[in-house]
Amino acid sequence: MAAIFDTFFRNIQRRRDRKQRISMSENYQHRQFQNLVPTRTYLKGTSFLSLFRSYLRISHERDPLLPLPGVREDLKAQASRAPEIIWFGHSSYLLYINRWRILVDPVFSNTLSLTPFIKVKGYAGTSIYTVDDLPPIDFVIITHDHQDHLDFKSVRELAKRGCLFCVPLGVGTYLERLQVPATRIMEFDWWDQLPVDNTVVLTATPARHNSGRGLFTNKTLWSSYVLNIDGLRIFIGGDSGYGEHFKAIAARCGIIDLAILECGQYGDHWPDIHMTPEQTISAGKDLDARVLMPVHWGRFPLALHNWLEPVVRVEAAAAKASCRLLLPQIGKRTFIFHDQAENKWWEQMDYSKQPL
Repeated sequence: MAAIFDTFFRNIQRRRDRKQRISMSENYQHRQFQNLVPTRTYLKGTSFLSLFRSYLRISHERDPLLPLPGVREDLKAQASRAPEIIWFGHSSYLLYINRWRILVDPVFSNTLSLTPFIKVKGYAGTSIYTVDDLPPIDFVIITHDHQDHLDFKSVRELAKRGCLFCVPLGVGTYLERLQVPATRIMEFDWWDQLPVDNTVVLTATPARHNSGRGLFTNKTLWSSYVLNIDGLRIFIGGDSGYGEHFKAIAARCGIIDLAILECGQYGDHWPDIHMTPEQTISAGKDLDARVLMPVHWGRFPLALHNWLEPVVRVEAAAAKASCRLLLPQIGKRTFIFHDQAENKWWEQMDYSKQPL
């Protein structure tokens, strides 16, 4: 009985500590987290309902005509000494850097429940792996609480493994409800740093986006990160509109070796919170990135554009800007600095009748 009371009061204290940290954050004003610059979720005259109606009208033109050619490999096999990445589609990926295994925004569910009545299924051929297929994970990074980045089912399964979770301020509330022990949750405000050991430092950095799952918005922070492993810097972009914060991150954190940036799910209705493919290339240039990997496409249809449009546009913009791209095939172990865009997997099948 004493242990039960001790746990109860510890939980109360943790909630108080979290509320205090949130209230003291420079990014928290008027009972909500704020962006660095004024940012609209939707343009004036646009609403979630009107967007959803348009979404339903064009769904038959937007999705792939054929299953995507995903690859299934043994994720538990010994990694090479060279840095590798496995992209699971959209914004989920696994990094193999030296002896470290770092999982970012894991979404292994094939269906997103955006509301109790609106569900979005992943494209055929993209749900290849489950949590059981993963190797031992050193830590999990979550960028924000939206359903396509924070998958409750995946988190519950990872919690059973005892994974350490690195999340933006306030997101720990969700994780505790999903049975992640408080001792396995690290919450970050922008510019907070976590030295994992002498060779690994994770820094939370600004993003231009929002948060919320339901009626209450911006009660938890959204973030990007810079992961520094033995001097190798990887920028984990999460979701973000374009802005001056990319230059500020480069100024404070140094040259980025690999920038992983969103290039899909953009639209005229929310230009402040999602980048176009051309802006993705500009952000990579602002970060002074050696290699840029475009994500947030190729799995879940969450915008009005055709599924193939992001990669076609980002390739064209990269060619004009002399930007090195990394475009892994879904599920395939890929060398970060040796496997740039030679394998154009999206061209392997006949999508010639797909409208763009």
